[in-house]
Amino acid sequence: MRDHSPSSHQDHRDMRDHSTSSHRDHRDMRDHSTSSHRDHRDMRDHSTSSHRDHRDMRDHSTSSHRDHRDMRDHSTSSHRDHRDMRDHSTSSH
Repeated sequence: MRDHSPSSHQDHRDMRDHSTSSHRDHRDMRDHSTSSHRDHRDMRDHSTSSHRDHRDMRDHSTSSHRDHRDMRDHSTSSHRDHRDMRDHSTSSH
């Protein structure tokens, strides 16, 4: 029985050889995938152009934030008025 066991192992080795050949086929598939990735790179180039448009939109948003800063300035002026009210309260005391 021991003599038969090494021969069975040789059969398994043959199976491994077949597996390597199948891997070679997968390598061919990978080559095709790289070509498809090149096409995706072209799509990415188009996306960058669209991002540039979004940057323009961001510029508009910063201008709107500036308006909000003006509103904050008004709020600080109102706080000054509250300080005046406190001054009046101390004078009453």
